[in-house]
Amino acid sequence: IPVVSGGRQTTPNLPPYRTQNTYIMWEVVHSPNIVISELENGVWQQLQNWQGQIRNSPGMHPREAGAGFGYEFLRQHGVYSIRLSQGDRCFFTVDEARKVVELQQIGGHNYRR
Repeated sequence: IPVVSGGRQTTPNLPPYRTQNTYIMWEVVHSPNIVISELENGVWQQLQNWQGQIRNSPGMHPREAGAGFGYEFLRQHGVYSIRLSQGDRCFFTVDEARKVVELQQIGGHNYRR
């Protein structure tokens, strides 16, 4: 089963999250217009932990990685969020077809778009 660089599947007849014996890895990228607030070290560590689970756990969906972080969908803005601390969240989009999480905003409690 062919899999191209970056873990993207090239065989159209298999589910997008898995080839026969190879799980597809998700990518986490920054939006070109990302907003990043000043954060404390512990908050950065929470973000790194969540990103690490997505990037390093074969087949793990961002929702699964975010289960302990208050993962939710903000319908009015069309973005997802996880809670990093009492006052900070990370806002992002999820492209299921490409297996890409695009970070839109890191920090702050409200989405600012």
